[in-house]
Amino acid sequence: MSDLSEHSLDQLQRKACADPCFTDDEKTLIREMIRVYRGWLFVARVGKGTVVVLGIMAAGIASWGTIGEAIKRWLG
Repeated sequence: MSDLSEHSLDQLQRKACADPCFTDDEKTLIREMIRVYRGWLFVARVGKGTVVVLGIMAAGIASWGTIGEAIKRWLG
């Protein structure tokens, strides 16, 4: 799924709302679809960020013992 820019989504919404071929219900549906799409994009961004943070934490935890042992050998 391609990530549409905010400008493109706003432009699409303006065109749809100005086009006389759409009924008021269809215009409302288009606005709702764009709102839901933006919501899913936000959820995806938060999910990606969460995965990165958890990966960094897991790497830190996994390497903590190795780093501690290396420091002990270096100092002692």
